[in-house]
Order: sequence, then structure tokens, then C-alpha cells
Amino acid sequence: MKFRLLPRRLALISILVTGICTLSSLKAGAQTVTSEEANNAALQLMSDGKLTQAAAAFEDVLKKYPTSTFVSDAQYRLATLYYFL
Repeated sequence: MKFRLLPRRLALISILVTGICTLSSLKAGAQTVTSEEANNAALQLMSDGKLTQAAAAFEDVLKKYPTSTFVSDAQYRLATLYYFL
């Protein structure tokens, strides 16, 4: 009797594991932003006149992407924003 239920239990475990793996990969993929996109969003805030929000966005670029090619640009823009704030 115990052996007849084993395939059902294994099938349920397999379905649960597959569902959990799919959900975790969807969460990870939904939050992926490139350094270029983050920098462009900060530039857009700056051009819209939202200087405080732009400064916070450039700080995020520096924290999240320290090896990006946009680091020097973000540092320059952040210094400019600090001057005007």
C-alpha cells in the first residue's frame, strides 16, 4: 500500500520544486536593470528638474554598479547636482 502512493508523492514534490524554481527566476529577472538604464533614468530626472531625486539616482548608480563605464559620468553629474543643491 505504501509503494502505491510513492509515485504520487514524487510527482507532487516535482511540481512544487518546479513551481518554486520558476517563481524565483521570475523575481530575479523582473528586477534586472542595466547600468546604462539606471544612468539614463537619473539623467532624465536631472533634465526634468528633479535634482534631489536625480542625485539619489546617481548615488544608486555608483553603489549598484561600481565597475560600470558610467561611474565617472555619474560622479561628475552628482558633483554638479551637489553644487546646485
